[in-house]
Amino acid sequence: MRIFLILPAVLAAVLFACSDGDGEGDDGSPESVMRSLPAFSGATLVREWTVSEGGRNAAVREYATSLPLREAPDAVTKFYREYLVKEGWKEGEARAAVSGFTKGEMQVLLGRVGPQLMEAPTGASVRTRSDAPAGTQFYFTVEVTSR
Repeated sequence: MRIFLILPAVLAAVLFACSDGDGEGDDGSPESVMRSLPAFSGATLVREWTVSEGGRNAAVREYATSLPLREAPDAVTKFYREYLVKEGWKEGEARAAVSGFTKGEMQVLLGRVGPQLMEAPTGASVRTRSDAPAGTQFYFTVEVTSR
């Protein structure tokens, strides 16, 4: 199994096992779910891509923020956790670099990338690519995957 954020396969298995939501409120595509998600305040979209592999589709956005590295991971995670749980997503077991949420056949992975921008994986269809603003200290990804 391959997670598009290049995370360990064991993490993906744990997150996939947590699903029991109903998937209401979307048309079944990762892109529609991604469009419904808010952006973290002050974050700048620097990469957006889609990728398909083995019957699974993913929409991924990578954001930059000027929040200090020591504050950004917790602030970003808290923002998305509060939103997703309020919208009926079930939170999986959090790991050091990723938090996962499931609802029906959809999964949202919040990746805490760190101070270095990552590139889209080979085979991805890149839709947005821009420079990070001056003062960027932290990058994070939001990935929506169909299972």
